[in-house]
Amino acid sequence: MKPIRTILILLFVGFLTAVPYTNAQDKSDAAAEKKQPSIAISDKMDDVMIREATKVKEEFQQKARSLFDRIPLGWDITTITYLYDLAVSLPGKIPVFTRFVIEQGRVLGVIGSILVFGFFAGVLYSLLGQRRVMNWVERKVAPLSAYIPEATYPFVISGIKVVVSALIPLLLLGAFVLINAMVDYAAAWFQLLGRLLGFWAAGALLLRLLKESLTRDLFKVTAQYGRTIYRWARLALLYAIFGIAAYWAAEVFEIREDVLALLRFAISVSVIVVLLIMHLNKKAFMSLLPKLPIQSYMWFRKFLERYYFPLLLVSFLAALLWCFGYRAFGRLVLIKIWFTGAAFILIMLLFNSLKHYLDNWYRRLDRTDEDARIFVGALRSILKYATAVATLIIVLNMLGLLNPMQRIMSFPIFQLGDTAVTFWLIVKAILILLTIFYVSRLAQSYFDYKVYPSFGIDPGLGYALNTV
Repeated sequence: MKPIRTILILLFVGFLTAVPYTNAQDKSDAAAEKKQPSIAISDKMDDVMIREATKVKEEFQQKARSLFDRIPLGWDITTITYLYDLAVSLPGKIPVFTRFVIEQGRVLGVIGSILVFGFFAGVLYSLLGQRRVMNWVERKVAPLSAYIPEATYPFVISGIKVVVSALIPLLLLGAFVLINAMVDYAAAWFQLLGRLLGFWAAGALLLRLLKESLTRDLFKVTAQYGRTIYRWARLALLYAIFGIAAYWAAEVFEIREDVLALLRFAISVSVIVVLLIMHLNKKAFMSLLPKLPIQSYMWFRKFLERYYFPLLLVSFLAALLWCFGYRAFGRLVLIKIWFTGAAFILIMLLFNSLKHYLDNWYRRLDRTDEDARIFVGALRSILKYATAVATLIIVLNMLGLLNPMQRIMSFPIFQLGDTAVTFWLIVKAILILLTIFYVSRLAQSYFDYKVYPSFGIDPGLGYALNTV
């Protein structure tokens, strides 16, 4: 009986000692399992994706409805009647205006009057005597042609002319700032003069830049139709400049708000009509797009050639709708679409220029210099990759599609431990890995081409370092 009792006691003690150990072991195993990353397919993937897609759809619908929200014009038939009555009574107000000018001239003093006279003299010079000054500048700069490469000299001359064209308004603007600091004169028309001087300088720079780039045969694409485009572009730009100046003057003299609204409307519509007439010359504007050996660019160019006039009509109607108060719709068509196209063209031109430079470099290399050829090849690869990624990101962002795509693709595909792996995260990881691959390849080729030969490192050791 005692042996049985002894055995039962030992079993009971062993059970009591084993239970804590088992519980502790289970807890440690559970903790270990918790620490280990587990991969599991997300069971909420469909729900999250549908919910986010629904939100994006609702936002797009709300934005689409807001496109046709109309902002009141701010004027009506009574505004036109008021302007007619004002025009009829205007001759009788000439003596009042004359007394106002004399009084303001007396308050402003001699220095301010000289500044106003200089402003009008500068305007007269810019219209009549600028060509003579430009010819004089070109003669003075001519001796520098011996020190400047022949291909660069025309660009230097054009750049000097662009700067000289704005000298007089810039000098007058400096004089205005000096007088404004010395004389305590806060008349609205005097402050308007300062704004007009700065606006004149900017307009002179832009007009001269257009003339030099379109009429001086600096670029092959402007050789045939550059002068035609310049004439219309100058007309549209001058019309816009004088229209804005007239609107600023109307603001200064505290004209009624509905009259200002009518003036804004008239200026906008007239500028749009001038731009439409300018763009009717399809051959001239399509000649500004060079034929580049890039497949995506050629598709874009063929699309513009085929649908040029329908696109022009849509743009004209969108601009008119913008003038009539549908600002969101006009902004979407004119800014989103056309600015996106312009950004794409600029990226393609930059890519083609860099590629052309690399191709010329590759042709000049010695055929036996394998390291240099590999380095240039790596530069070509990273240029293509960077151009593709930049084009995709910029175009999607300007069209307003980048953020919605990111939100739609941010649904969880599977769970990696506590981290939800989304499709957007996978896309970013792929882009980062490709970037690392191209950059590391470029670095290795540069080390083989420049660094290792300079330090006398043999190819075997260089290969080992590149591998690391």
